[in-house]
Amino acid sequence: MKGQFFPSCLRWCSVACALCSIAAAGGDTPAPAKPERARLVFLGSSTTDGNTYPELVSQALTAAGQPAPLCFNAGAGGNTTAAMAKRVEHDVLARKPTLVILQAGANDPGNKVTVEEFAKAVNGIAERLQTAKVPFMFLTTNIRGPKRMQEEPLLIQYNAELKRLAERFSCPIADAYKLEDAARTAGKQVIEEDSLHPNFAGHQLLTRAVLDAMGFPQAVVPATYEPAQLPGIISTWLLSSLPDKSPLTATAVQALTPDAKWTHFNLPETDPQSNWWLEGERRRGVALSLKARAGAGVRYVGVAELEEPVARQAVLNTGAGLQAVWLNGERVYESKEWAGWHPGRDRIPVALKAGRNTIVIETGENFFLSITPDADW
Repeated sequence: MKGQFFPSCLRWCSVACALCSIAAAGGDTPAPAKPERARLVFLGSSTTDGNTYPELVSQALTAAGQPAPLCFNAGAGGNTTAAMAKRVEHDVLARKPTLVILQAGANDPGNKVTVEEFAKAVNGIAERLQTAKVPFMFLTTNIRGPKRMQEEPLLIQYNAELKRLAERFSCPIADAYKLEDAARTAGKQVIEEDSLHPNFAGHQLLTRAVLDAMGFPQAVVPATYEPAQLPGIISTWLLSSLPDKSPLTATAVQALTPDAKWTHFNLPETDPQSNWWLEGERRRGVALSLKARAGAGVRYVGVAELEEPVARQAVLNTGAGLQAVWLNGERVYESKEWAGWHPGRDRIPVALKAGRNTIVIETGENFFLSITPDADW
């Protein structure tokens, strides 16, 4: 029962909406202001960075009749728990969460992180969230496949520490490992061939564990993964490959003159991907086929034009292999260290002028870029 108050940020929305309806039906009491949506931040490594189970959690809550939560991805593939701890301010607290879901430990065994070091890193994250008065829950690690079974004894010890820390901080714990292990015992495949990442069935179990820990055992986990296109996708681009690693300069950006040799590239891409996860990213609006469309290159440059009827403030959202963005000749974004694949990993305020705005990007073989009115999507 101790974890049941954590979904109050969601349930309060339902109560407030009901009160709003009663008042609107004819009472003298003014209807209360519309409550803000729950803000869920998912902090983790590649399992989280891949978007799948956070998306499924959102879909399940919405289908269960809950107000649609805002879900912010704070996963970064390859992160140890100590690396996650360094991102709490920028990637978690900056989103003003009402609940944080932390999955730690996936990459710690491969980096020879001891149980004591793991517990210290988790404890540091929990203390920072507690100081900020942000509710949080722990999500246990995933099981391993045959190629990495030597890591599982350490993962079991990590999970024991998570349960101990959950007791200390009186927070819920979503036991994905238990569900995945039971599925494995029943002969089900829930881990990809790399023996590290969950397949779709594994992400469904992660979703089930999170929903149960949030206090929504009746919410149904989606049977299929069909993510919608993300808002603000810039749909029309001209692309060209670049032969070396030298970054673009302001002078080089100003001198760009796209011609008939450049490739026209539209988003979202229309050719389905053979891999289930990449297919989901295609649907969301991630550019995946630069090499196939624009030819082999060390890097790629893209140019897009936006017409704005009036000047306005907006937010530029980055992801995947995007390295730098220039807006009207000024560099407004540069990726200096790995912060994850997920769309929206950085959300940068920008000013769009009335009339034509020129966007230039420098990227690897894939990228995500959108422009939205604000950072809440």
